[in-house]
Amino acid sequence: MQNKTIKVSLLDVLIYLSLTFLCMQFFVSNSVKIGFCMFFDSLGIKHILMVVTIVVGLLSDLRRGKFKISKFSYELKMALFAVISLLVISFGYMAFNGFADYWVSQVYFLVIPLWFAYTIFKNDYSVKRFKSIVRYLLVVTSILYTIFIIDTVFFQNAELEFSFMKSTSPFESETAHFYLLIYIFYTFIEDKKGRAVSAFFCIMAWKRISLICLLLITIAGFMKLRNKRIKIGYIVAIAVIFSIYPLINEYMMTAEFGRWFSEVTGISFVDFSNFRYYAFKAAIDGGMKSQGLGTFFSVRVPWYGHFVNVSLHNDIMRLYLEVSIVGLFLFLLFTGAVARRRFSMFVILYLFLEMTGNHLIGNGGIPYWLLGYSLIFFFNMYDRDGLGNVYLADSEDSKNKKLKRHISIKNGKISFRK
Repeated sequence: MQNKTIKVSLLDVLIYLSLTFLCMQFFVSNSVKIGFCMFFDSLGIKHILMVVTIVVGLLSDLRRGKFKISKFSYELKMALFAVISLLVISFGYMAFNGFADYWVSQVYFLVIPLWFAYTIFKNDYSVKRFKSIVRYLLVVTSILYTIFIIDTVFFQNAELEFSFMKSTSPFESETAHFYLLIYIFYTFIEDKKGRAVSAFFCIMAWKRISLICLLLITIAGFMKLRNKRIKIGYIVAIAVIFSIYPLINEYMMTAEFGRWFSEVTGISFVDFSNFRYYAFKAAIDGGMKSQGLGTFFSVRVPWYGHFVNVSLHNDIMRLYLEVSIVGLFLFLLFTGAVARRRFSMFVILYLFLEMTGNHLIGNGGIPYWLLGYSLIFFFNMYDRDGLGNVYLADSEDSKNKKLKRHISIKNGKISFRK
């Protein structure tokens, strides 16, 4: 019996190490924390590993003489145009209100997950490889989250109180967003076990937007939707809708809306918004002078009679305040244009929805954008026939419906047939 040797490249080792430390990032907040995760995160290891991984990937391309970007060039251009549009408007604001370097870290948080996702895909975009990466992310995150649950129940003596309207739970965690993205992937390849595990942990993590989207993606899964190309008109419509959201948000700050909301739901809008109401109010009434991207994190606003740094927990609103409605629209338009197929659009829609209640552009948002871009790269390349079969969408085989190089995936098991 011959022993099989498994070749593992340095690049793959760095990719998996980076993903491991990125998963630890979910457990470093005051409410959701694990001791050793907080220690490793404080060392900044994940940033070092991601940068080293990208550099090693570029050096390997130079050594092989394959530095030219061919695959995913369109996606990279659109995503980078989104960042450039924010920078152009930011420098315009700085020309009038004074120059600052707030934008530097924000650009890093947007570009690093994009290029890391490209590094994962550029040399091997096979279903089998990407499936192993997603499975690894699911396993590592679930182990850490289980440790957090055990600590919460047996050592923290937390009250087991759940409320959807107030979005409260002893197990509430940002991992819900991550699990929902993983659930979209397993829905696409029709892996029942992967869907069950990711759905279970998504529900346990108990985030309102994630729970609603989980239901919608489940319905889409039952409909056996093809991964058809989408028209640019849909992307423009999405960008317009999310661009006018801040204007709606301003109306939601009024006493009139507060009274109506309380009468309809039985709870105050302040409780429903997890006290984000006060942050919104402070931002709108504070008369902030924008210096472009990242300004709000560095500006002190009035808060209960004091001037403090306040988190908006809303990146759509933050971009509106920092780069105007024009900058917000351009960012949403170019970022949305990265999605070329239906399931890619699901990912973009979900990320935009999460931006209305969280800060995805920042240190804590790197895992979501990294997985989001990775899924978009994958969904832009592959189609499915609704029978558990996944194949290269733009190959001559798929156009002729012969599927000579057919990748069959049923219940997560991959097979190849001629």
